[in-house]
Amino acid sequence: MAHDMMKWSKIEVLGKGSYGTVFLAIANRVGSDFSSPFSGLIAIKSAVFQNSLSLQKEAKILQDLVDCLEIVHYFGNNLSIESGVGFYNLQLEYASEGTLEDLIKKTYHDL
Repeated sequence: MAHDMMKWSKIEVLGKGSYGTVFLAIANRVGSDFSSPFSGLIAIKSAVFQNSLSLQKEAKILQDLVDCLEIVHYFGNNLSIESGVGFYNLQLEYASEGTLEDLIKKTYHDL
């Protein structure tokens, strides 16, 4: 499921969509890779497990593209339970400059 165990805590909501919600989170890797450069801020893309098929497919694609430097880094996935509800979570690199859409709008003001 996940590359290795990563614990994280949500900080704030970054966005919502038909797939679920993206959160800014703070992460700490557990285990031998604790000094990994991936400790710190991450994005958590989360959906109720019963509605998470698109996120599960996204995880498979991101696993195949893990060495591609042009996309956000995929750290892994996990299941969590909040208030008795199961969630599927993708752990992703936090893109502090915003989404691809934000970049396009910033770069090409005429669109």
